[in-house]
Amino acid sequence: MNISIDQFNEMTPYELSLFAEVFVEKLLMEKEEKVTLTWLGEYYHRLKKLPRLKDEIKMLRSDNATNAMSDDEMFKIAQKLNSQFGGKVKDRGEGNGTT
Repeated sequence: MNISIDQFNEMTPYELSLFAEVFVEKLLMEKEEKVTLTWLGEYYHRLKKLPRLKDEIKMLRSDNATNAMSDDEMFKIAQKLNSQFGGKVKDRGEGNGTT
């Protein structure tokens, strides 16, 4: 776990368990990265014409960008989820009448 004896001796059991969880999570992320790189290598290998690197990077960055929803959009999604899970709308006599 890349921890020295001195660090180990100074940790509480809770801190040690947190350190171990982070270590395992880091290992899993490294494995995911290796698999992703292998997959991308195979994907690019099969293309007839390799796309420009700048275009690919731009596409990756745009996929990770989050678009903020308006209050109306969030409310519609909340209503949809509420109905999917069998929720009921209660009238409290204030605002728009729904909760």
